[in-house]
Amino acid sequence: RLVKTSMDGEPSSKRPRNESSDTSVNDTSEVKTCEVHDSAWCLNVLSTMLEDTSTHDVTFKTSDGGSVSGHRLIVGAVSPVFRAMLYGGMKESNEKEIELPSVDKKTLQ
Repeated sequence: RLVKTSMDGEPSSKRPRNESSDTSVNDTSEVKTCEVHDSAWCLNVLSTMLEDTSTHDVTFKTSDGGSVSGHRLIVGAVSPVFRAMLYGGMKESNEKEIELPSVDKKTLQ
């Protein structure tokens, strides 16, 4: 269920609307929140994504000869360093296998 609320948490449908402006484009006073699932459901989905290696789109080769695969989107979302590496125009942004010569497998996992 998607609920549109104002910054103070009040549903936007309860607030008077400014008829002279189009609030659908540049109105930053409203936030969208999603109350579809709880945190246990989210953890279950992420766990399934981690276990199902057929959907992984990047593999990191570690200094000890190991490798760790995963999802670029998830890795980039949780780490600003990996976000820059994978989405910031660096050479790694186009590679499926990325060497991490100073990181061992245990540290990366």
